[in-house]
Amino acid sequence: MRDERLGALAVGGCCAVVGAPRTGSRGSFDVPRLLPGRTIRGVTLGDSEPETFVSFLVDAYRRGALPLERIQGRYRFEEINQAAADAASGKTVKPVLVF
Repeated sequence: MRDERLGALAVGGCCAVVGAPRTGSRGSFDVPRLLPGRTIRGVTLGDSEPETFVSFLVDAYRRGALPLERIQGRYRFEEINQAAADAASGKTVKPVLVF
Protein backbone atom coordinates (compact mmCIF):
# COMPACT_ATOMS: atom_id res chain seq x y z
CA MET A 1 0.00 0.00 0.00
CA ARG A 2 1.36 3.40 -0.89
CA ASP A 3 1.52 5.85 2.02
CA GLU A 4 -0.25 8.65 0.17
CA ARG A 5 -3.41 6.54 0.07
CA LEU A 6 -3.49 6.36 3.86
CA GLY A 7 -3.01 10.12 3.98
CA ALA A 8 -6.13 10.51 1.84
CA LEU A 9 -8.30 9.04 4.60
CA ALA A 10 -10.26 11.45 6.75
CA VAL A 11 -9.44 11.68 10.44
CA GLY A 12 -10.97 8.53 11.92
CA GLY A 13 -11.12 6.92 8.45
CA CYS A 14 -10.60 3.23 7.82
CA CYS A 15 -8.71 1.49 5.02
CA ALA A 16 -10.14 -1.98 4.34
CA VAL A 17 -7.88 -4.69 2.96
CA VAL A 18 -10.10 -7.01 0.91
CA GLY A 19 -9.52 -9.96 -1.35
CA ALA A 20 -7.36 -13.00 -0.90
CA PRO A 21 -3.68 -12.16 -1.15
CA ARG A 22 -1.17 -14.99 -1.27
CA THR A 23 0.14 -16.33 2.03
CA GLY A 24 3.13 -14.31 3.10
CA SER A 25 1.99 -11.09 1.37
CA ARG A 26 3.29 -8.03 3.18
CA GLY A 27 2.42 -4.37 3.31
CA SER A 28 4.24 -1.40 4.77
CA PHE A 29 3.18 2.10 5.71
CA ASP A 30 4.34 5.14 7.59
CA VAL A 31 2.94 4.66 11.11
CA PRO A 32 2.50 8.40 11.87
CA ARG A 33 -0.11 8.56 9.06
CA LEU A 34 -2.36 6.44 11.31
CA LEU A 35 -2.10 8.75 14.32
CA PRO A 36 -5.12 10.96 13.56
CA GLY A 37 -7.35 7.96 14.28
CA ARG A 38 -6.98 6.22 10.93
CA THR A 39 -7.12 2.42 10.85
CA ILE A 40 -6.19 -0.43 8.52
CA ARG A 41 -8.51 -3.41 8.75
CA GLY A 42 -8.75 -6.79 7.05
CA VAL A 43 -12.21 -7.74 5.77
CA THR A 44 -13.45 -11.21 4.88
CA LEU A 45 -16.85 -11.78 3.24
CA GLY A 46 -17.85 -8.22 4.05
CA ASP A 47 -17.32 -8.99 7.74
CA SER A 48 -20.82 -10.39 7.92
CA GLU A 49 -21.94 -12.59 10.78
CA PRO A 50 -22.95 -15.77 8.91
CA GLU A 51 -25.60 -17.02 11.34
CA THR A 52 -27.88 -14.04 10.76
CA PHE A 53 -26.61 -12.84 7.38
CA VAL A 54 -27.27 -16.13 5.56
CA SER A 55 -30.84 -16.15 6.90
CA PHE A 56 -31.24 -12.56 5.71
CA LEU A 57 -30.02 -13.51 2.22
CA VAL A 58 -32.34 -16.54 2.01
CA ASP A 59 -35.29 -14.40 3.04
CA ALA A 60 -34.37 -11.73 0.48
CA TYR A 61 -34.15 -14.40 -2.24
CA ARG A 62 -37.54 -15.85 -1.29
CA ARG A 63 -39.09 -12.37 -1.43
CA GLY A 64 -37.59 -11.81 -4.89
CA ALA A 65 -35.31 -9.05 -3.62
CA LEU A 66 -32.11 -10.96 -4.43
CA PRO A 67 -32.16 -12.09 -8.08
CA LEU A 68 -29.39 -14.67 -7.94
CA GLU A 69 -30.16 -15.89 -11.46
CA ARG A 70 -29.23 -12.41 -12.75
CA ILE A 71 -26.15 -12.06 -10.52
CA GLN A 72 -24.63 -15.51 -10.95
CA GLY A 73 -23.77 -17.16 -14.24
CA ARG A 74 -22.78 -20.81 -14.64
CA TYR A 75 -20.19 -21.80 -17.22
CA ARG A 76 -18.64 -25.10 -18.23
CA PHE A 77 -14.89 -25.07 -17.68
CA GLU A 78 -14.42 -24.96 -21.45
CA GLU A 79 -16.24 -21.59 -21.39
CA ILE A 80 -13.75 -20.03 -18.99
CA ASN A 81 -12.85 -17.23 -21.44
CA GLN A 82 -16.52 -16.35 -21.90
CA ALA A 83 -16.97 -16.34 -18.11
CA ALA A 84 -14.07 -13.90 -17.75
CA ALA A 85 -15.41 -11.69 -20.55
CA ASP A 86 -18.91 -11.64 -19.04
CA ALA A 87 -17.48 -10.69 -15.63
CA ALA A 88 -15.38 -7.91 -17.17
CA SER A 89 -18.36 -6.51 -19.08
CA GLY A 90 -20.71 -6.70 -16.10
CA LYS A 91 -23.02 -9.21 -17.77
CA THR A 92 -22.55 -11.48 -14.76
CA VAL A 93 -21.31 -10.50 -11.32
CA LYS A 94 -20.29 -13.96 -10.14
CA PRO A 95 -19.25 -16.43 -12.84
CA VAL A 96 -19.22 -20.01 -11.52
CA LEU A 97 -17.22 -22.64 -13.36
CA VAL A 98 -18.83 -26.08 -13.37
CA PHE A 99 -16.52 -29.05 -13.78
